[in-house]
Order: sequence, then C-alpha cells, then structure tokens
Amino acid sequence: MQGLIKMMEAQIYIRCRQADVKLIESVEASAAKRYRELLVSQVKRFQGMRADEIPCTIIIDKKQYIESVENNELTGCIGGFKMFAKKGRIVCSQTIDDRIELCFQAAIPAIRHMLFPSMRRPDKN
Repeated sequence: MQGLIKMMEAQIYIRCRQADVKLIESVEASAAKRYRELLVSQVKRFQGMRADEIPCTIIIDKKQYIESVENNELTGCIGGFKMFAKKGRIVCSQTIDDRIELCFQAAIPAIRHMLFPSMRRPDKN
C-alpha cells in the first residue's frame, strides 16, 4: 500500500523474487482496497467518489523476476519487490536491501559522531 501511495498510478507492475509471488498475490487485493479507501478519505480530488471507481490495477511480472540472494550472493535480493509504472519510467523499490541501505544512510551522522569525537561541535550552552 505504501508503494501504491507513493506512485499514485492507475496501473502498476510489480517485479519480485519468484519465491515471493504467492505472498504478493495474497495481499495485492487488500492493499489495493485499502489504497482506494485511503484516497477517498484523504485526497480532496477523490472525495465524493466510491472507492471502487478509483483505478488501481496491479500486475505481477511473472516473466522476469528479481534475482534472489540464494542464486547470486553479490547481486541477489533478500526479499521485497519493485514497482513500475509508465512503461518503467517510474520506479519505486520496496526491496529489503534498499530499505536497509536507507537505514544505513540515515545512521551515518550518528556513526560519525561515535567514531570521531574530535569532530563534534561544541555545545552552545
């Protein structure tokens, strides 16, 4: 649902690991339903519409999968999926690897602060 909100497109393609297809199929209908309901309740443009009137088609790509870490330790993915719209021009990565990278990037200032105490700014108190 988070990815659907980020992309806000009528048609979304999802590419995942082959092992994750059944999991994504099991949650796609409820995610699309919650997404539509959220749009109706939160977005002025959609207020007054019925949730089922909002287009949201999710297509799982079963021809091309994200490589799994079991198959390739260097470039494989732990899990998650990537969403595509507008013929692949809009991409939203929801892979676990990318989420971990975001957490790492956010933690860099704190790590720098712990490793290099001489670089700390003096308190202005």
